[in-house]
Amino acid sequence: MHRVQPRLQHQRLPIPTQANDQRDLAYKKIFPALQAMVKRGHLDVPVIGVAKAGWNLEQLRERAYDSVEKYGRIDTVAFNKLCGLLRYVDGESQAQRFGDCVLRP
Repeated sequence: MHRVQPRLQHQRLPIPTQANDQRDLAYKKIFPALQAMVKRGHLDVPVIGVAKAGWNLEQLRERAYDSVEKYGRIDTVAFNKLCGLLRYVDGESQAQRFGDCVLRP
């Protein structure tokens, strides 16, 4: 029996995630899940890391790699595409402004 999947109407918004503590959810679960979404063709919007750690985009990418390597399995093609989707916002005031813009109805 063939099941028909409903089509969801959704906005294509960037996905914000926090990137500051190795014990946090992003490090253990979100980065491996994001790579899996890319691999399946379900993710093609920017993924924005938000932290007040004084990082840069390359450090966020390194953190994502470490996370996927430790808690998942690196798929080179999918991971490289994920890296192309990653963006970084540093600083509490910038993160607040970003959140206000994205979450505003």
